[in-house]
Amino acid sequence: MNCAAKNEVTSLRSVMSGEHTLQETFDAIYTRLIKQGCSAVVETNENSLGIACVYRNDKGQGCAVGVLMSDEEIELARKGDVIDAHINELLATLGYTDYEDQQEISWFLESCQIVHDSGFRSVAGDWEDKIRNGMQNVANRFGLNTDVLILDAMETAV
Repeated sequence: MNCAAKNEVTSLRSVMSGEHTLQETFDAIYTRLIKQGCSAVVETNENSLGIACVYRNDKGQGCAVGVLMSDEEIELARKGDVIDAHINELLATLGYTDYEDQQEISWFLESCQIVHDSGFRSVAGDWEDKIRNGMQNVANRFGLNTDVLILDAMETAV
């Protein structure tokens, strides 16, 4: 896996304020995940795998939702506060203020999170493919275009 170095991947919150479409959010999450090159994981004794996905690890790598969260929200999550209680603030920051949009973006973020979490079991070399294929499914489910996936695949092939 080609994981990004510490602090190379930071929160998208600083660049994604104001109103954004679901497409822009999809493109930003996908681009950030591919750039960091691996799932955001930490070592743990809490499961048989010895690792667990986290919102953001000490290397600065984030999960699909973690890349959208501020450092303060990450800290609240680490302390055990229920991050779902802060989701409305996150959604408002991204420009989703009415209930229907919040419901859609919540399902969307959960779908992206599932893609990220499934990627941590990948072996070297297939993480990007797993993320690309999973995000293709997310795009199909939410009626999004896949230009960012196609461009990335073409750049990878060159």
